[in-house]
Amino acid sequence: MYERKIPLNLNCGLDLIGEVLYGKWKIRLLWFINEGNKRPSELQRKIPDASRRVLNIQLKVSAL
Repeated sequence: MYERKIPLNLNCGLDLIGEVLYGKWKIRLLWFINEGNKRPSELQRKIPDASRRVLNIQLKVSAL
């Protein structure tokens, strides 16, 4: 598993928000989830430019 060389400093609210929302597709994923699309196949249809692997990685990071 990937381990960061430089530890995160999450004492600042902006750093925390940046870490949670980092990613090319993250904002769009959160938007479509908020609209009611829950299944990965639905999200894949909404964002066809993103591969299934990328969407899965972004969703895993969101869940942490």
